[in-house]
Amino acid sequence: MSQRRAILMTGGSGFIGAQIRVELKEADYAVRNLGRNESLPCRWSLGEQPDARVFQGVGVLIHCAYDMTLSKWDDIRQVNVEGTEKLLAAAAAADVARIILISSIAAFEGCQSMYGRAKLACEGIANHHDAVILRPGMVWGEDSGGVYAAMEHWVQSLPMTPVLVPSPSFYMCHVQDLVDLIVELVSQPGWKPEVLTAGYPAPLRFDQVVQELQRRQQIRKPLLRLPWRLPWLACKAFETVGLRPPFRSDGLLGLMKSNPSPNFSALKSHETSFRSFTND
Repeated sequence: MSQRRAILMTGGSGFIGAQIRVELKEADYAVRNLGRNESLPCRWSLGEQPDARVFQGVGVLIHCAYDMTLSKWDDIRQVNVEGTEKLLAAAAAADVARIILISSIAAFEGCQSMYGRAKLACEGIANHHDAVILRPGMVWGEDSGGVYAAMEHWVQSLPMTPVLVPSPSFYMCHVQDLVDLIVELVSQPGWKPEVLTAGYPAPLRFDQVVQELQRRQQIRKPLLRLPWRLPWLACKAFETVGLRPPFRSDGLLGLMKSNPSPNFSALKSHETSFRSFTND
């Protein structure tokens, strides 16, 4: 097995990471999953200093791990940002030739959510190591997680489907298209550090996404339009008393204060295209 075809990845047990692992293995890459699960041969927790031995023979690092359970900025910075710094520095010291950071469309200059700020800080670290940075939009597909899964649940279970006003804009990113882009990046003969916003470039409003979900599930329910600060304040109240609401207040803030003009132009130089959510 050549060094180019040996890949180390973090977050390989999550929704996105698991699909990346499967696709890369089908493309005949040797993939090592680096994580905290005791059953994994390469054990490591985000925030820790990785053992240099895990990089032996590795030509590519895909950093997909992010601890979503943390709610205080100091903890987020220590685990996610400083953890990324330790990981990428160790990879560089081991002469790992290619690094891919899975960031988020929530990361942009001026973002207000802690999640977006942390991802932006991780991007700054990745830039120092000539990484390719991917900023996926709202990831969707079968058995999704995150915001998309929450919206699917609302459509299925609630008598009225809540939609936020004013309506945020979503840029939809099918998980298979994201995986295809990563395989393309890993397989290309040359390496060009760049930032790629990953998703279909035409935005959809919150209510448009909900209506499409209703169409797919053959459900017709009225929409309950809520000023976004009401559920945001409710989530904050739950978090203040130590409870975990179904959706984080920081996540809602990130939705409402999203990037007003994400740049998709760099995708034009790649073969992978992203499908429309409403015409797939």
